[in-house]
Amino acid sequence: MIKIEPDDLNIINMFYFIGSYSWEVSIRDKYMYFYKTHGLKFRLPDVVQTERTFEGMNNFLFSEAFSSLMMSILVEWKGVDSRYQKTEMIHNLLLISMILCLMMKIPVNKNNYITCHKAVDFIFGIRKDLGNINVITLLALLKNRVNNDLYDSILEYLMEISQVPQDFFSGISQNFSDMINLSKQCLDLALENFQNKSQEIFKSKEKTQGDLKNQG
Repeated sequence: MIKIEPDDLNIINMFYFIGSYSWEVSIRDKYMYFYKTHGLKFRLPDVVQTERTFEGMNNFLFSEAFSSLMMSILVEWKGVDSRYQKTEMIHNLLLISMILCLMMKIPVNKNNYITCHKAVDFIFGIRKDLGNINVITLLALLKNRVNNDLYDSILEYLMEISQVPQDFFSGISQNFSDMINLSKQCLDLALENFQNKSQEIFKSKEKTQGDLKNQG
């Protein structure tokens, strides 16, 4: 049996514990308890250079196939009445939310234009299958429906690394017209942030190429 001390919970990678369908129930319950009582904050460690053996996994993370799989789960969540939520559905939502954080964290750490564009498009792009709103607006809408401290912390972290103000979705309305407008505003903000990030990536690559020439 794995024993987890409270001080360890901030640094343990949660992905380790959701490799099995059951999550390791005792560990999951302890996580939920400490997020609720100790105000823990979900964080991901910095992403270092990917080893060759993991490049395929990294490519799959940003693939169309995996995006379609995640979107099918989110579309299902969009139409679910809160009275009929099942435990495994909440686990799926938590897992997808953590994966979205990873999708944003990788290009931020590695200065990768292509993966950054894919992450922004998936999270902030307006999607017909969600009723012309975007993923992050849906996640914010689900916050009150799910009522889960771990989920709240994951969403806060996703907004932080995406450079979306924490109060952007405060008072979000169930009115679909309002959600569509909010999604468009959020997309405009994300595109502005993406353009700034793209310039940083370009300057970083220019500097690297210049350093290599000087070394040569």
